[in-house]
Amino acid sequence: MADYKLNRAGFREHLLNAPFMLDEMRRRAERGKEFAETTAPVSTEPDDEQLTRYKDSFSVDVHPNGGIHHDRAEAVLSSSDPAALSIEFGHIARFNAQGQFAKANEPAVRETHVDGSYTLTKAMDVIGE
Repeated sequence: MADYKLNRAGFREHLLNAPFMLDEMRRRAERGKEFAETTAPVSTEPDDEQLTRYKDSFSVDVHPNGGIHHDRAEAVLSSSDPAALSIEFGHIARFNAQGQFAKANEPAVRETHVDGSYTLTKAMDVIGE
């Protein structure tokens, strides 16, 4: 029986950081960005100068220094809006399929945003494979 020793540098170069892997990470993050943009709350005030500020603030960054050992392709989807944390976590009520408040470990099928708009979808149905 032959012995096998993993060549970590080669594995990193030809799989973890290969161009196809960086491209795939970007593709997945861009799909997440599309979902974020379609569900982002926007102002309903016609004179609001920041009507779509949050929606327009999403960006994707891809680099080869991801993971716990900083040695693999990673894509980061982020928002540059200073209010992003409060929009995402501070003022959103999540509901399950029965219309009750969703628990942290169950998928939300409706999210009600600050402005009263809501989304009827499961995130993984849109972002998933």
